[in-house]
Amino acid sequence: MKKILILFLAFYTNLFFTQSATEVNHFFKEIKKSYVLENDSVKKHTSGSNAYLEEITKNFTGMSNSKVNVGNFPQNIPEFIIDSDTSGWSYLNTYTQFSVTKSENIVLINIDGVSQIDNVNNYSSYQFALGIFIDDQLKLVKKFQIDSAETKCNFKKFDFAGVLENLSLGNHVIKVYAYNLPKLSNNYTHITYGGAASNLCDNIDEGMARIHLNAQLAE
Repeated sequence: MKKILILFLAFYTNLFFTQSATEVNHFFKEIKKSYVLENDSVKKHTSGSNAYLEEITKNFTGMSNSKVNVGNFPQNIPEFIIDSDTSGWSYLNTYTQFSVTKSENIVLINIDGVSQIDNVNNYSSYQFALGIFIDDQLKLVKKFQIDSAETKCNFKKFDFAGVLENLSLGNHVIKVYAYNLPKLSNNYTHITYGGAASNLCDNIDEGMARIHLNAQLAE
C-alpha cells in the first residue's frame, strides 16, 4: 500500500496555529513550487530526501455563484479561535467537498477572488479577514488591510493558501467565509466579496471578481 512520507524542513511548525488567529506564511508557496501537474495529478519532486509523496492527488474546486455584501463592522478586531464555529462570519457562496479514505493525508487549499468597498465619493482604506472552514469549523484564517489608493471603489485581489494534515476519515466540506474588520473611515458602508460594490464601481469585471476555491488531497 502506498503511503505518504513527509519529512518537512525545520520551519514546518511555523505554518500551523496557536489558539489565536495565525496567518499562513510563505511555507505553502515553497511546498507548492515543488509539486508538478501531471494529467490532473500532482506529484512531489525533490532533489534530495527532504520530502516526497508516493501518491497522486485528487483535485476539488468551487466557485462563488453570486457576490456577497457585508455591512456589519465590529468596534474591535475579534480574536479568531481555530476550530470555532461560523458565528459572526459571512458565507461567501463558495465551497467544495471531498472524501478522505486514508488516515495519512494532506490537503493543500487555495482561494482567490476580489473584495471591494463602495467609496464612490472619497478615497478610503479598509480591512477584513478570510476564513477557511472544514465541516463548519475554522481551520485557516488570514487578515487583509488595503491601503487607500488614489481611486474610488477601492478593491483588493486576494489570494490565501494553507496546508492541513491528517483529516479524519469520511466526507468533508470546505467553505469560504469573510469577516469585516473595524472601519478605517466613514467613506464606505459595506464590503462586497466576489463582485462590484456598487453600480457606480466599474473598475472591476464581475466575472473576474468571483471567488475560486481549490483543494488538493493526497493520501
